[in-house]
Amino acid sequence: MSTKAKTAPAAKAVAKPKLDLKTLQAQQLSGEDLTTAKGNGDDSYEFPEHEAQFIHLKLTRKENDPVKKEYVTIEKTVKLYPLQYERMEKNGTFAEYDSQTILHDPRTKAAVSEASKPAQPGQAKEPMTPISTLPSLQDAQMRYKQVYEQDAPAVGYDELVELIKEKNGLTDEELEETATV
Repeated sequence: MSTKAKTAPAAKAVAKPKLDLKTLQAQQLSGEDLTTAKGNGDDSYEFPEHEAQFIHLKLTRKENDPVKKEYVTIEKTVKLYPLQYERMEKNGTFAEYDSQTILHDPRTKAAVSEASKPAQPGQAKEPMTPISTLPSLQDAQMRYKQVYEQDAPAVGYDELVELIKEKNGLTDEELEETATV
């Protein structure tokens, strides 16, 4: 056994304990004031501290009121998980609203800036384009038409290449060189 004295681990920063569901329910039923936090997007916005992991979003829309014959501003506050918010933003879910304001965002600054970057036109996923150096069935059909002066039969690429080789008596390298010329 080792005779070394065990050293106490360095004192960690004291973190607030998480609020469990039973305690939260008891506080809500008894009418106790819940601890609140301020939003990092809007300092005047306060929310219960146990909702700090959500993105708090204020959505605003103007609707026509037929009775008053004027537009009425309707606001609602939504709490979403960060991944849920990013998915909804990407899908255009918030397009029906006139404005959206982030009241609180728990993500780090780097994650927020990365997620909020608009997609550049060149960065969008483009359809795959075939590599131009690889021969295709169309290339073989065109070469067959050059060699035989008639349309190619409805066969596969390899069979067409064999037919062209038979006509010309060329090797694979020679055939490729003449096809590129």
